[in-house]
Amino acid sequence: MQSHVDLDVPDPEWQKAYMSKKSHETSDDLRAKELLQAGVAGELELLKQERKAERQLAAAMATLAKHEQRLQRFQSQVEESQKMVFEAEAALRESQTRRAAGPRPPQDQAVPSRWAIRSDAAQKRSISADCSPNDIGRG
Repeated sequence: MQSHVDLDVPDPEWQKAYMSKKSHETSDDLRAKELLQAGVAGELELLKQERKAERQLAAAMATLAKHEQRLQRFQSQVEESQKMVFEAEAALRESQTRRAAGPRPPQDQAVPSRWAIRSDAAQKRSISADCSPNDIGRG
């Protein structure tokens, strides 16, 4: 007996295996495509976050530089103020010391004499006028 095989009608077992395999491959391809798309989307999101972090870092560094400049300016102003305070304290101590010592008597005060005010030439003329002509040249 010869079995009759109809070539127009596919074998149901073969068709099930083919469809299952085709469906499985299509499902794997679809899954791979979905995974690739998810990976690309995730990578883009990470890049966006990285760019945002870079911008934040640049802004923070600029703010730091600006604040460091201000700090240096303020430090120099503080140093100048400290110097002025030290000078004022020294002047106050000196003034307090002079006050504690009391007023100086008049003879202790240095009053310029009339000789100190005159020039050398004026002093010589005055000396020569005070001397008589007989005293000149005698030593």
